[in-house]
Amino acid sequence: METEIINYEEFPPEKPVFLKVLCILTFIGSSWLIITNAITYFTANDISKVVASAKIKMYEDINKKKKDSTIAKMFGEKIVNNILPMYTAENLRKNALGALASGLFCIIGAILMWRLKKAGYVFYVTGTIMGVATPFYVFGNNFIAVAASGFTAFFGLLFIIFYAMNLRSMR
Repeated sequence: METEIINYEEFPPEKPVFLKVLCILTFIGSSWLIITNAITYFTANDISKVVASAKIKMYEDINKKKKDSTIAKMFGEKIVNNILPMYTAENLRKNALGALASGLFCIIGAILMWRLKKAGYVFYVTGTIMGVATPFYVFGNNFIAVAASGFTAFFGLLFIIFYAMNLRSMR
């Protein structure tokens, strides 16, 4: 009868604490992104109607204020005029699908990096790039797209750098 020798000296590699924290934050943020954009996808018609009625209210508010300068009124009207054509039900659905895909790539990346797989980093970077690019693709190059992408770009780049600092722990 052969006896199997078990080497108790070999332990699986330890996950760095910082990597654990990054992955947990990614799980939370990407899950939130997926949930909210799934809701947006299914309620896009209602949201576009709310935006249309809000546009009318915004116009009234802009024109009521007599003490505002002409430049401020023109700026306000320009923003309001850009909002309605962008926030159609179709555009909201397209943006939600792009954000869903971005969130899924980021979660897959975080799961792989949790398991200390370097391939997860590629998934995460791809998801982040998708999250930044989607508003520009859907809404065009304007203030709303820049605002929507700015938050994602800032934190995405920060996390990409932080994950890169942990790549030596992964195989």
